[in-house]
Amino acid sequence: LYSNMSIPPLLADVWAGARAVVLEKFDPASFIEASDRYGGTHFVMVPTMVQRVLESDAFNEHAFRATRIKYVGGSAETPQLKNALKSRWPGALVVAYGQTEGGPYSLQYEYGDESKLGSVGRAVKGCELRIIGDDGRELGAGAVGEIAGCMGYMMTGYINKPQQTEQI
Repeated sequence: LYSNMSIPPLLADVWAGARAVVLEKFDPASFIEASDRYGGTHFVMVPTMVQRVLESDAFNEHAFRATRIKYVGGSAETPQLKNALKSRWPGALVVAYGQTEGGPYSLQYEYGDESKLGSVGRAVKGCELRIIGDDGRELGAGAVGEIAGCMGYMMTGYINKPQQTEQI
């Protein structure tokens, strides 16, 4: 449980009867060893953790042999890291992009098109995405700006914090 992104999958897995292994702290070698010992199939990680695992002396071609899926999000994931995950760590890769207060805006599942490796994927069902300029106005296709998203389950404010709520 190294990011709030890992809590929903953990709860869903436990509810479904799966085993959850939670380490006292993150250490790449211990993480790899626990995965292999318990036959880990699903992983939720931030890119920094992934990078540390791939760079670990404990990582080898037999590591993570039971992996079915890796969810990665919480910060930017480079095309190079996506390529390394695809080629060196078995199982499907899902990249999540979003925010703490609103959950994932987009998910990226497909990696066949190399030109899409810098992408954050497609909007999830029920999410409205826009690209906004510095002036707050919506920009056209292909423009560079801030990604703004809205979903029905996003928080609408901070409890007992009207000044912070006003800033939303």
